[in-house]
Amino acid sequence: MSNPAAENLAWSIQHPILKGDIRAVQVDLDYIYDPEPDQQERNLSGLLERIKTLNVTQVWLQAFADPSGSNVATQVYFPNSHLPMRADLFSRVAWQLRTRCGVSVYAWLPVLAWQLPDAAVQARLQITPKAGVKAESPARLNPFLLQSRSVIGDLYEDLARNAPIAGVLFNDDAVLRDTDDLGALAPEPGPARTRALIEFTNELKVRVQRWRPEIATARNLFAEPVLHPQSESWYAQSLPAFLAAYNEVALMAMPAMENSSKPNPWFNKLATQVGSVPGGFNRTVFELQTVDWRTRQPIGTRELVRQMQLLQSKGVLHLAYYPDDAEKSNPDIPKLIPAFSASDFPATQP
Repeated sequence: MSNPAAENLAWSIQHPILKGDIRAVQVDLDYIYDPEPDQQERNLSGLLERIKTLNVTQVWLQAFADPSGSNVATQVYFPNSHLPMRADLFSRVAWQLRTRCGVSVYAWLPVLAWQLPDAAVQARLQITPKAGVKAESPARLNPFLLQSRSVIGDLYEDLARNAPIAGVLFNDDAVLRDTDDLGALAPEPGPARTRALIEFTNELKVRVQRWRPEIATARNLFAEPVLHPQSESWYAQSLPAFLAAYNEVALMAMPAMENSSKPNPWFNKLATQVGSVPGGFNRTVFELQTVDWRTRQPIGTRELVRQMQLLQSKGVLHLAYYPDDAEKSNPDIPKLIPAFSASDFPATQP
């Protein structure tokens, strides 16, 4: 087909095409926003060019503002009834990605980590630690309070009403600790809390479906509950439970974030654990990091490619990365294309 050159044919033989493979990029809208309109347009153009060149299948687009990196939403990028709007930007960027780049756009939103403008309401709804325990970051609203559920549900529905989205990515803030004081209505730590959070995200999905009936769902999963399932009581997360509940599981395959000094064995164990779960590879997206947040230094594209190839050699089908930084050209798109692009013949000419 298309009379491929020899190097493209060789790549295809070495990398059999698996229909439906996901290639996703998680994008910070904070990188695009700028109070100067001309600069914002340049930022958006740079993103669109990178995504179009890379030819991926999905973009997980940030819909909340978090310029400080606190992982708490204090503002959002869409009209809504509860939080300040930093700019009405999400809908436009989502539309441009969809029409100019041909990708499915997932709205990336917190589940619990919202900072409401009314301090008294925030204090009443926020999760507090048990006596004698230091509060965990980020701040989270208590999902066992009806007002919390209502406010968060309103935000999800407001976004769905205003933006052309194909899916929702539930952020990694959706955790419940065994040290959280959640009140009498909360179940005991363990599988019951995992189910409770899944039920809450299903409730949010129903709110979104009022405007986007065909919506798909994905949810971030930390690596620790996969590597050590007994840690479910600390995270309220479980790979088998997530596979049963969501269209995709965005597994944070980030050894530097987990302070692993030996990434190769770490990746091998993670892939083995996922592969041991029935259907594990079919809907788990391994999301790699392009920045080492401990040192704030970029991870080289060559290393990123090596990690992708290692995971693929273990049977991994679906890949993603975060973040994409157009200003710093990180990752280097031409170097990344052969290992990551969804194109039929991604290898470049010699």
